[in-house]
Amino acid sequence: RGDPPSMDQQDLATRAPVEATFPATFTVHLYHPPPEAARRTLAPGEPTYARANAAAIPAGIAASQVAAGPAPVAGPPSNYGVDANHWIIHLSSEAGPSSVTAWWLGGPMPAGFHVVIVTSVNPKCLTPDQLQACTEDLAHRGLVADAARALCMAPYRLSPAPPSEQLILDVGAIGLGGPGDVCP
Repeated sequence: RGDPPSMDQQDLATRAPVEATFPATFTVHLYHPPPEAARRTLAPGEPTYARANAAAIPAGIAASQVAAGPAPVAGPPSNYGVDANHWIIHLSSEAGPSSVTAWWLGGPMPAGFHVVIVTSVNPKCLTPDQLQACTEDLAHRGLVADAARALCMAPYRLSPAPPSEQLILDVGAIGLGGPGDVCP
């Protein structure tokens, strides 16, 4: 529930069985939209979205804990399996080509569930001209200057994942590699 790209304030959302093979491969079917409490918007008039990471939790989490909605945790324990390089996004309505949401997601998308690739970037690498062009583009889409600059300076960029993209749940250190101090 924290601001992207944070992985704090997590809630366990869906429990799914997996086949006991190594490496485990499974498919999760999502039939219901996320609860209202999980939905956000980038600006007034933009589609609401909810964001999630695919994760595997350790054995021993009781079904009653899942049904009761365990208290949010501050970051995933090191024994979780999490794919921090992809987000599962649910859009309540279409993100049209000229919307701020389409810019943020890396392209227009219809309502529903989507997988997007999360790429770590170093905002310090933006030249003043690039930052100006980015904020002007977002301003033309209806975002106020401070919000546009903040979005341009985010330490990540999103892009639509191809339909065949597989999510990999890494166990241990969780999160994207930091952008570092070196610019490409």
